[in-house]
Amino acid sequence: MNNSETEIKKENPIKRFFKGLLSKCKKYKFITVVTVLAVILLFSLWRLNNNMKEIEEATYSFVRTTTLSRDGLETAVNVTGSVESANTSTVSYSAGMNSSAPKIKTVNAAVGDYVQEGDIIVVLDNTDILEKITEQQELLSEKAAELYEKYEDAVEAYEDADDAYDNSKTALDAAYNAMVNAEKQLKAAKSSIAAFQTDYDNAVKAEDAAGKTYTETYTKLVNDMNNAESELAAAKSDEADKKVAAEKAASDLTASPEDTALKEAKEAANKAYSDAQAKTAEAQAKYDTAKGLADDFTNSQTATDYAKAKENTKTALDKLNTAKDAANYSSYESAYNNAVSAYNSAVADKQQLDQKAEAAKEAMEQAYEAYEDSQTNDTLEDLQEQLENCNLKAETSGKVTNLNAVVGNTVNGTIATIQDTDSLKISVTVGEADINTVSVGMKCKIRSDATEGYISGTLTQIDPVSSQGGSFGAEVTVDGTAQGLLIGMNADVDIIISEVKGCFTVPADAIGEDEQGSFIYRHTSGEGVDMEFEKVYVTVGENNDYYVEISSDQLNEGDVIRSYADLTIGIETVSGEEAAQMQNFGGLLGGLMGGGNMPNGGGAPGNMGGGNRDFGGNGQNGGQRPNMPSGGGFPGGNGGGMP
Repeated sequence: MNNSETEIKKENPIKRFFKGLLSKCKKYKFITVVTVLAVILLFSLWRLNNNMKEIEEATYSFVRTTTLSRDGLETAVNVTGSVESANTSTVSYSAGMNSSAPKIKTVNAAVGDYVQEGDIIVVLDNTDILEKITEQQELLSEKAAELYEKYEDAVEAYEDADDAYDNSKTALDAAYNAMVNAEKQLKAAKSSIAAFQTDYDNAVKAEDAAGKTYTETYTKLVNDMNNAESELAAAKSDEADKKVAAEKAASDLTASPEDTALKEAKEAANKAYSDAQAKTAEAQAKYDTAKGLADDFTNSQTATDYAKAKENTKTALDKLNTAKDAANYSSYESAYNNAVSAYNSAVADKQQLDQKAEAAKEAMEQAYEAYEDSQTNDTLEDLQEQLENCNLKAETSGKVTNLNAVVGNTVNGTIATIQDTDSLKISVTVGEADINTVSVGMKCKIRSDATEGYISGTLTQIDPVSSQGGSFGAEVTVDGTAQGLLIGMNADVDIIISEVKGCFTVPADAIGEDEQGSFIYRHTSGEGVDMEFEKVYVTVGENNDYYVEISSDQLNEGDVIRSYADLTIGIETVSGEEAAQMQNFGGLLGGLMGGGNMPNGGGAPGNMGGGNRDFGGNGQNGGQRPNMPSGGGFPGGNGGGMP
């Protein structure tokens, strides 16, 4: 056997197969290409099957971690509800108890059409209504004509009364001017006699003062005389009593002349009688003096001054009257008084005519109201309202979502429903446990299966009482226009209670506690289950049901944090079958064809988690995975790996 034969024997059987196949390509080019591709595909599938079996037989362990990023933290109450229009109206018609339902004449819209507020949706046949309106108007016309004549009479009466009132104002002005002129003339006359009037007024004041002094002095003298007379009468009475006592004491002593006590009693009685006589004499002298002064008062200086003052007043009055006569004062005074009386009479006439004019005006207005009322009645107004209602209009702008109108059919009730699809709300219920934490005006995040991401909204209404189930109805208004959110859809709503932006957050289980405070474990080295961590003390802030806000000068964005502070948990194992199901088939095939691991051909990507989670938390529960054998490895990924 030569060298070439030995070489052929040592050659790989697969290579020999391809060499033989290629040797025939020149003869059968097209067939060769197809055949080569088929062989390659079969070979790749065979190798893929072997690798998948190897993967499925293996298990992989990893430590759950989360990667820090400044996404912020939100605390929210989650509720569910259905999407509704925030602005819904209906187009309806009510025929009334005494009217038959009209027929539909035209329909100007269809379900799905967008209409503007005020657009005519349906036109009803108004022929019967117009005929009835004509009949009612003919019945009312004759009565209206009669009432209009009464109204014209009332207008004439008012005009006469108003003219009389205007004349009274002219007469009042004239009376006022006459009074002013008379007052001027009277003032001129008063000015010419002013000095005499002053002398007379002063004389009257002097007379009044002298008269007051005269009266006060005379009254005092009379009072003094009366008092003295009373004292004299009392003294005389006491004297008489003492005289009787003295006579009795003398009589008693005569009967018993030797009785010493009676002697002393007689002496005392005689002395008392003597003293009483002295007081009587004194009182008599005082009375005589007082009576003399009173009787002689008319000759006193006070009486003389008073008489002189009265004479001066009379003289001043005579001079004043002479001056008044010279100035014709009485004539001017009389003229002024007459002018004032005429003016007052003119004022009274004006007031009376004003009241008559007002009464005539009121009668005119009532006559006109009666005429106006006669042109219609409840029946005619009802018919006119029915006529207006024959054009059924949209009360709001929006899309026609329901239409129950066919030309020729009678109508009574709701004809169309119009909903504003650009103005939406979510009707939700809030449980008792959360009702005191939410309030109108709070921002909301809305999501549904039919839309991507969050849609912003606002909590705009909360029912004041709960339902029988203990929950409270509420409404969330969608901010702006929400693409893809349709009426009738189900939606989840997060009512934002609080929000902290730009902070680090970790799962609640990632925080531990010791005597120094709160801490987390940060990854320092190693992979898989051999990862090593260091303890970092942190300050704990806000939290929600899933995450907790932390802060520390030692933390940086991108730090990998152990998801459990309890080191006895957080290490999990996943089967190779589960891992295989998560690989990209095209990448695996490329990896197999390229051989070895799959960094570029496409092994399963390192980050398999969900990125940011609800409520602003970081993607968690990721895991460092070791390289997988046989070219199908999972590169280690942080912050969101396989759940």
